[in-house]
Amino acid sequence: MLNNYDINRTVLSPIIALVLMLCLLSGCNSEQTNPDHIVDENTHGYYFDVYTAESKDQPRNSIMEMSSFDDELFFEIQNSAQERQFAVKVLVDYEQVQFIVDGIERNTYLLDAEANITKICGFRLAEPLDTAYNHTLTVILIAGSDILTNKTDFEMSDHYSLSYNYLLQFGDSIPIFQSGQLPAETELVTEYQSEGLLFNTDTENRSRVIPDRELIAMPGDTIHLQYQVGGYEGVNDVVIVASLGLEQGDINGKPYLYCFTEKGALVRGTASITAPMETGEYEFMAWVLPNPFSPEENEFIMLD
Repeated sequence: MLNNYDINRTVLSPIIALVLMLCLLSGCNSEQTNPDHIVDENTHGYYFDVYTAESKDQPRNSIMEMSSFDDELFFEIQNSAQERQFAVKVLVDYEQVQFIVDGIERNTYLLDAEANITKICGFRLAEPLDTAYNHTLTVILIAGSDILTNKTDFEMSDHYSLSYNYLLQFGDSIPIFQSGQLPAETELVTEYQSEGLLFNTDTENRSRVIPDRELIAMPGDTIHLQYQVGGYEGVNDVVIVASLGLEQGDINGKPYLYCFTEKGALVRGTASITAPMETGEYEFMAWVLPNPFSPEENEFIMLD
């Protein structure tokens, strides 16, 4: 199911700049091609897919049947005429995990993509899973991952991310893993209705205004933000995950926020995040996952 939501991208800029160097190691299969999924209807200019050897090019129902936690999976990136950097992140049960590409454990896979290229990478989860449960797998592609919002004038939107949410199924009758995290305290928004996810700094009036592109903070500072989420038809609960740079950041001291949005309601609350201890510029990105414990309802979703 494809949903169009708004993305909220803000930069946290501690006082002293520090350049962080990441090494890009190649070794996946690449082809210089005219990508076959880049069609007129695809306004992004890139394409993303996640599959197993058995499910490639087959109809899917958001389920990946697994015999072991380290079964090989694949992601495929197709890029059109524009050179750009991509980043791939993997979450299990809505927490970022390490995964193995080319024999190397990674938190994030980076690709500096040439024009008209298709790249297919095999990957495996690095850490065992409790196979007494089925688990959620979320794989996120970020386009332009080397571009900071405060250095551009592009519109804040979901144009820069494509994502898949799957159920890793180790058995038909096995329950899905849930952490037991309690839902966040929120209030119902009644003065207007909207759809999507929004963060801003208006924690007092809780208005729906577009945030500034930059926040200034000292290393280790706690930053308080208002969030509004919901308005999705047929969605009763959501999970919100966030990252600072390309690493998942805690929200209110937890890996993610879990919110009730009963009958598509729009709700709001306060989110506290902690600025990294190392000085530098960090892109703040947040994604919302509708029906988080029913991934079969949203295999392919564009995330906020």
